[in-house]
Amino acid sequence: MIKVDAANAREVISAIPGAPEFRLHDYDLTKITFNKEEKILIVWCTWYLGCPTVSPDQGHIYRLTFHNVIGFFVTSCGYFCGPYELTRLNGLSYIPKDRQELIPKLFEKRIFSDGSFLDVLKDVDEYFECCFEFISADTLTIACEYLIAEKILD
Repeated sequence: MIKVDAANAREVISAIPGAPEFRLHDYDLTKITFNKEEKILIVWCTWYLGCPTVSPDQGHIYRLTFHNVIGFFVTSCGYFCGPYELTRLNGLSYIPKDRQELIPKLFEKRIFSDGSFLDVLKDVDEYFECCFEFISADTLTIACEYLIAEKILD
C-alpha cells in the first residue's frame, strides 16, 4: 500500500511509472466510481493482457482510492486508438503547481464578486493534482487531498 498526499506527491507519483511494484503503463482503467457525499473516487486498473511483452500469468489489479476529491475532469475522445484501446493507460503523472489548471479553477470559483468567499476548502497547499494519461491521448485529471494505492490481486 502506498499513501500519497500533497507533501510527497511529486516524489511518489513521479517514481510510480518506473517502480516495478507499481507501474500503470499498459494497464487498463477498468472501473471508476465516485461517492459525492464522501468525496471518494476509486479507480481500478487491470493489467492489459493484450500487451505483447506480457505473459498471461502477470495478472495484477490496483485500486487507487482518492480521498477528499475536490474535482476531476475527463476527456474521452479516443484521438489515437481503436475502440478496444480506449481504456489503456500510458501512466499516471503528478501535475506541478505551476501547470495545474483544475485546483486554481476550483479555488477561483469560491470567490464572490464582492471579494467574500466560501470557506469550504482547506488551504490550497493541502491538495495535489494528478493525471491518468491514456494511449488515446485522453486524460483523467483528479484534484484531491490524498490517495491510497493498493495492489489487490497479484
